[in-house]
Amino acid sequence: VYFSPIRDEHLPSDIDAIYIGGGYPELYAAQLEQNTSIRYDIKSFVTKGGVVYAECGGFMYLTQGLWSSPTEDSSSATCKESGKQQKQHQYYKMCGVFNNLQARMTPCMKMHYATITFNETANNIFPKREKCRGQKFHYGEVFETTSSDDKKTQESIPYAISPMTVQPETLKSVPSKSDGKIINNCLASFYHLHFAASTKLLDSFVAHALYYSPHRQNQENKVELIQT
Repeated sequence: VYFSPIRDEHLPSDIDAIYIGGGYPELYAAQLEQNTSIRYDIKSFVTKGGVVYAECGGFMYLTQGLWSSPTEDSSSATCKESGKQQKQHQYYKMCGVFNNLQARMTPCMKMHYATITFNETANNIFPKREKCRGQKFHYGEVFETTSSDDKKTQESIPYAISPMTVQPETLKSVPSKSDGKIINNCLASFYHLHFAASTKLLDSFVAHALYYSPHRQNQENKVELIQT
């Protein structure tokens, strides 16, 4: 079942999960912001416990908001500089699922292949300890809008723990790192997963989608969750 976050006013009825793939939300930021009804539907779906997987541009769409390209020519900027707050053209509201994260564009391309392992904690979608391959290719980044000085505050945020560990394959001497964000049953990251690398990924995704489906919560014959 396909839907457009730009053209459709609401999510399709009686869906069990949402997959939001990559794209270029910075090119359609105004239209995405204007569609307040579907942004509300998506956030509500996550709040009710529905399964959502979003990658790259989909991840950016689920943040609090998106900054468009810098007003100044950033062709001479370095990747190191991209971590700093740059002058931005305009801010657009997104879904607000990850409400202390914002997205912005940078002058630096990030691209590599990686081996991804799903962690035992903070992962309610894919098989725990399962490995698959993925690819990162983007110019955007997300950043926290709240201070990280207060450790207790950070630990209270339900998506502060990363759901997966990533080992880059095509970058030399780069150690593995934690990656991605998760809240309720919504997992998002900049990596594009290669689902054919492990058939267990889709089996687990579908099983969890049926189990946690908001519109099936009141059904007596609820589908049993496949233990993975």
